Amino acid sequence: MSLANCQRCGKVFMRIKNPLCPDCQRAEDELYDKVVEYLKENPGATVAEVATALDVDVSIINKFVRTGRLAPVNPTWQARCNRCGIPISSGELCEQCRLQLASELSKELANKKEEKKERPYRKGDKIYLIDRVRQK
Repeated sequence: MSLANCQRCGKVFMRIKNPLCPDCQRAEDELYDKVVEYLKENPGATVAEVATALDVDVSIINKFVRTGRLAPVNPTWQARCNRCGIPISSGELCEQCRLQLASELSKELANKKEEKKERPYRKGDKIYLIDRVRQK
């Protein structure tokens, strides 16, 4: 648990997992319930139709799809990969981009480890407390 600012309203709250304060989370849950009810009544609706009918921001509906709260039955409901733009069912990245990013990160970590091994130790790199006492 830590103190954090709500991503939506900026209020300070005790964050456990969710980036939203309890009030904003409650409001978002109410929006979710409205979207679900609308979709039960209008099963073939697009994201734009739902957003217009309920006066809800499209980004909130896309967030519900990305987090897996809404399943993309209609292709227009699918979220897009943040890196390459292909349709995905949930999350931020497609599987190919996720694997490519993981590969790039592991290569970069290996390069950092190699650089650290290659760099010779120099006496002046570290200052110990005894060195500070002697300098005074």
